[in-house]
Amino acid sequence: MPKKEWTEDERKAFGQKMRAARQEKIEQEVQEESNVDIETQDVKGAEPDQDRVAKLEAQIELLLKLQGAQVPQNQNAPVTTKTPYSLDLEVYENPTKNLMDWAAKDRRMQQQAFTANFELQFVREVPARYQLADGSWQQVPKFTLGLLELAYDDDGNVLTRRNEKGEEVQIKYLRKRLVMFEDPDYALAVAYNKGLTLDDRTSQRFLNDMRFLQAQDWLLEVFYPPKSTTQPGLREEAIAGQMVTIVETPTKWAEVDQDHKLRV
Repeated sequence: MPKKEWTEDERKAFGQKMRAARQEKIEQEVQEESNVDIETQDVKGAEPDQDRVAKLEAQIELLLKLQGAQVPQNQNAPVTTKTPYSLDLEVYENPTKNLMDWAAKDRRMQQQAFTANFELQFVREVPARYQLADGSWQQVPKFTLGLLELAYDDDGNVLTRRNEKGEEVQIKYLRKRLVMFEDPDYALAVAYNKGLTLDDRTSQRFLNDMRFLQAQDWLLEVFYPPKSTTQPGLREEAIAGQMVTIVETPTKWAEVDQDHKLRV
């Protein structure tokens, strides 16, 4: 007898039929297992048949997979958390002093009177663990660098307030925040972008230095954002029966100078 050539629709229909039949058989077996007469069991310290229990659990798991449901994880399994880097926060250097020293000497930051108008705050912490794509859990050190703007009145006098302890302190506003994590791969990228020679790529000193450079670049971008490289828009429009190319340039917005006078 010649072999029958199946169409695509026939193959799909046959596959669905076989899956339905298999699911029906498993449901029947699960039902039969669950209907065992418990009165025939010896309840005085007897344990259930481990082979039968394992078989029943396997059948239920397969049934859930066929139905597209998520198989519950074993709640009694130990949960481990990966800590690829040291959680001793003292080994991670606070870069604020070096950053302020650099800002005091850098011409671009001097133009912003950075040391007179701003402060830096560095926070090291171990955040709550998070789950990776493979289902495992991990914890890595987290670093937050805050750019604080100091408040003055119109005469240049320091504006103050009382804190929770009743002490009079200068008012500071959080202008920007940079969040970083211990990440050797990103540190290597910073080093390559800077064209630095890498003598020791894994030492804590190297990672601290690259974090300082990352914070340095971030501060420069806060005050000197990269210029847009977007080209002026071009479009064609019919004017007086002819196609004319129109160049669209960005509108220059009005600015407010230091004397609070509007200028264009």
